[in-house]
Amino acid sequence: ALVIAELDGVAPDGGWGDVVVEEIALADAKLPLLLDRLVALLQRLGVAGATPYVDPAGRARNTQTKRPDLDLVRETLQRAGLLRGRVMYPRTNAERDVLNGIAAVQAGFLSTDGTRRLFVASHLAEQLRLGAYPPGVAGIHRSLLGYSWKDGKTDVPDKDGVHDHACDALRYWRV
Repeated sequence: ALVIAELDGVAPDGGWGDVVVEEIALADAKLPLLLDRLVALLQRLGVAGATPYVDPAGRARNTQTKRPDLDLVRETLQRAGLLRGRVMYPRTNAERDVLNGIAAVQAGFLSTDGTRRLFVASHLAEQLRLGAYPPGVAGIHRSLLGYSWKDGKTDVPDKDGVHDHACDALRYWRV
């Protein structure tokens, strides 16, 4: 899970920028555990209201609860008083298109006018922190650096199960 905030004064031109300010990096965790950690993190950060952006697969019914995971996300954040608006996910074909999403993320890192508006907080790249992540969990910093293309192709990202999860989360938010 990524926590992204729009902050004034972080862009090179002195303007606003979207910053990945925190993350929760878990391996093989059930959604209730992730949501408990997310609620605790948002409360610790003093977030007044969050708009969650989630994987569109969350619309499918969970095999254990027989309900969509999106319902659990919504209910958990509402119960904690942290939900602002609704749970968002890519809905249109253009939003679900991986290459469009990648282009949208790339444009945040470097727009056509050369202004960067997307950042990752430096503490998310600290070796002590990254070393504490479970095996096979890269976090957003390492995920962005390790994101690659399948067999050298430029139109098919490699879904390696390590570097793609955090990048997917960033892409769902961005579109």
